[in-house]
Amino acid sequence: AQSGALVLALASPIPLKGLHHLVRAAAILRGRGVRARFVIAGAGDDEAYERWLRNEARTLGVADCIQFLGYVEDPKPLLRAATLLVLPTVEAERLQVGSEVREVRGKEGLPRSVLEAMSYALPVVASDVGGTREQVVHGVTGLLVRPSDPEALAAALERVLGDPVWRRSAGAEARHRVQAMFSIEASSKGLAGVLKEAAGLRRGGLR
Repeated sequence: AQSGALVLALASPIPLKGLHHLVRAAAILRGRGVRARFVIAGAGDDEAYERWLRNEARTLGVADCIQFLGYVEDPKPLLRAATLLVLPTVEAERLQVGSEVREVRGKEGLPRSVLEAMSYALPVVASDVGGTREQVVHGVTGLLVRPSDPEALAAALERVLGDPVWRRSAGAEARHRVQAMFSIEASSKGLAGVLKEAAGLRRGGLR
């Protein structure tokens, strides 16, 4: 991968978003000689986890290639500069944050960050959980990986970073998919269809 590659995570620094797995994947990639920068943009309310996460980056020797931006009002410049978007959401795991053991469980809906990245023709590497699997077509618009698996995450990132031809194709497919399925116009058409069907059922029930 080129040294200018930028892996973007638009996610709050909370355990559910799995950013600790991204930090570990970054260390794995560095060990393999894959050069990339990682930018994490998002505000959270879990200071203990965020401190631990930054310390993990230092401990694993990747603090110099991971940038924590905190809250970003306008992510558009980041999306324009990024090579891909990553979202390593956790499904269920036990995580030790310093001396505290956390039970991390939750559900991912339809992450806005994924849709924004797709609209900017960015491929997405994400955990195969919740609504993410409805957004990302594995092998076509991005890659889905097992949650809580930094090795799998690193392998997926390496594949995308190392194949610019596929990356461009996946980005183009992602933009087409988000316009076709997730745009306001497409959502309005879908809603209109549902309302029309419901009205027909109501009329049918009155006869």
